[in-house]
Amino acid sequence: MSMQTEPVFGKIIVVDPIPFRGGSKVATEVLLDELAKRMPELTCHVLTQDPDSWPRCQHHPLWLPQILKGRESGIGYLLKQGWQTLLILWLVLRLGQVKCLVAASGPGVDLCCYWAARWLRCRVVQLIHGPVGCSGLSARALQRASFVFYLESTRSSLAALLARLGETEFPSHWQPFTNGLSEIDWPKATLGGPRILWAASLLRWKGLETMLAAHQLIPDARPELMVCYLQPKGTLQPCSQPQPQLPDTHWYANPANLDEIRSQCGILVSTSHQEPFGLSILEAMAAGLCVVIPADGAWWDRHLTDDVNCRKYQPNDPADLARLLASLNAMPDMVKRLGYHARLHAMAHYNAADTYQSTLDQWEGMLRWDALSLAVHG
Repeated sequence: MSMQTEPVFGKIIVVDPIPFRGGSKVATEVLLDELAKRMPELTCHVLTQDPDSWPRCQHHPLWLPQILKGRESGIGYLLKQGWQTLLILWLVLRLGQVKCLVAASGPGVDLCCYWAARWLRCRVVQLIHGPVGCSGLSARALQRASFVFYLESTRSSLAALLARLGETEFPSHWQPFTNGLSEIDWPKATLGGPRILWAASLLRWKGLETMLAAHQLIPDARPELMVCYLQPKGTLQPCSQPQPQLPDTHWYANPANLDEIRSQCGILVSTSHQEPFGLSILEAMAAGLCVVIPADGAWWDRHLTDDVNCRKYQPNDPADLARLLASLNAMPDMVKRLGYHARLHAMAHYNAADTYQSTLDQWEGMLRWDALSLAVHG
């Protein structure tokens, strides 16, 4: 009888209750790809309402009764989390050998992971891509996580959550991370040109109205605006509406060829209000576009320099944005220069293998330790 020298790894389940694709899912997918490179024996399954969000993972339907959709508070919220808990338990029993649940959104959305983990006695890894609400349920949930990996821009909301528990220091297993792009998915280089790109969901805080108003204020020789948008589903948050009747605008709903559209543009504009990270900005930088961002103190405002690798405008000010875009339209050489330096910045600082290294080291170490302990003890 041969003795097994390497521990056998099982499966992890990503729980994704958000019914549309956004930057946080793209970032999570890149992180999982990097983990798979280190641990090819580990398989990833996704429980999701939107299989199209996970083209590279095995996915399973997170079906919700109509009466539970959009429930974000009160008894309806608790019933929805209970229903999702049952779905997780069913999937774990069906798959077997599940080593870890990945809560991919935030503790308020992912409460079902923690309820399921108590029954299963398995680990939960929490990923946090945006500010966390200051609720007692979220605070108690995070206390049970094996690891909490959070974007640095969410730190203040997490500090408020800890204060609710009477804590002032971040636990050692709460670690910040920075998003990055993998080499295989590195965006296609721009061909240049005067076209402007806006790429985000239609959630109101993404600021589409500011973009459209600014574009219409640009005087003579207005450049074309390419609006690539995701239509949110199953949310009570306020949303903007497409306005394809506006002149010199082209509208693309969830385009499969976003990389091609982006390569035909020279400028990317972000109008988001306090964007926690902004993956579309990073992708545009990597493609060599000139990125135009609000001077709002958010992540990219703090990490990019005006007139070096970006241009900045006054937040929520269509007139100021229009003036800036008009000046860039008149200076194509400046657009190319800023795009070139943005691309160099992305290449130097935002390669996924580097940005996720610490996160992956800790995650892989936990999984290998668990597998080794299981092999030794039974």
